[in-house]
Amino acid sequence: MSVRDVIHQLCLQFPGGYDAMAVAVGVSTGAMLRQKVLGHKGARLDIDEALMIQSASDNHQVIEALARECNGQFVYVPAASAVDRVDIGRALSELSIRTGALAQTFSESVRDDELDLIERRALEAGARAVGECAMSFAALCVAVYGNADAQGAGDDGTA
Repeated sequence: MSVRDVIHQLCLQFPGGYDAMAVAVGVSTGAMLRQKVLGHKGARLDIDEALMIQSASDNHQVIEALARECNGQFVYVPAASAVDRVDIGRALSELSIRTGALAQTFSESVRDDELDLIERRALEAGARAVGECAMSFAALCVAVYGNADAQGAGDDGTA
């Protein structure tokens, strides 16, 4: 589903629909919000409004859809106080299981020395699952074992 489709569904599913969501995000009417979400009459939803819709819906579907559209993935990182070493063990076990499943998918897919579209999609889905598990594992390790520098560092090493 596209980001627009996800936001539209969140607004429809929100108690009170578009009218209630408009109040939650500070848009004058439900009709105006719907125009922004669907892009009617040149109206556009800005990123702050999209994030407010996500927040009001209490989930991560908008950012997950955005990550997919950018050929990336969103990995939820729980608060450090919510994880422990047992969670890391579970995450490592899940990573091992998914890596094994990817290896099996690969073996079955190239058995005939050719990769068709269905096999390609299965291989890519398995690789995404491994990547997501690996990032979750790393995030849990940082949450439990990371010192202040490690927990605050961005990709460029800055806090």
